[in-house]
This record gives sequence, structure tokens and C-alpha cells, in this order.
Amino acid sequence: MSLLSKADSPQAKEFEEGLITFLKSKELRKRKRQAEREKAFATAIELIIADLMLGFQQQDNRWSYHQMSSGSFTDEPVGYKLFRLLVCSSSV
Repeated sequence: MSLLSKADSPQAKEFEEGLITFLKSKELRKRKRQAEREKAFATAIELIIADLMLGFQQQDNRWSYHQMSSGSFTDEPVGYKLFRLLVCSSSV
């Protein structure tokens, strides 16, 4: 996963918005995210979904992978903690 691709079709945007709404409905947060963190949350979902869709479209490359060490997220548009929360947590 490069975390650089963006979803640009109307269907992908609709899916992304639906996923954001779904994930937020399942959260166990006591407080709302600050505006900056809310934007980072939406951006992370967009980048992850776009990479998953891109990988699925490639006939010989249907796997998506990103190294999970914190150092591998240096200079990435998605931080380690947020990526891990979205990808590894069952209770976003």
C-alpha cells in the first residue's frame, strides 16, 4: 500500500463516505475528534480504501500490504497509530 492513491469516482466517494459513517457509528468514543484529527481520519480511510480498490483491480496483484512497524510510517500521509486503529482494531 502506497497510501498515495485517492478515490476519484462517484461510487468510490460514496463508498468512502458510507464507510466513514459506519465506522463512526461503531466507535466507543466519549468525545468528538478535533477538526484536524477528523480530517486525518477521513483522509486515512480514503487512502486505504483507494489502495485496496487499486490492488483489487490489478489481476496479478490482489494483495495489499504495508509494513506495520512505526518507523515505516515516517513521511507517510497516514500516521502509524491511526493506520493501526483503522486496520487492526475491531472497535475503531
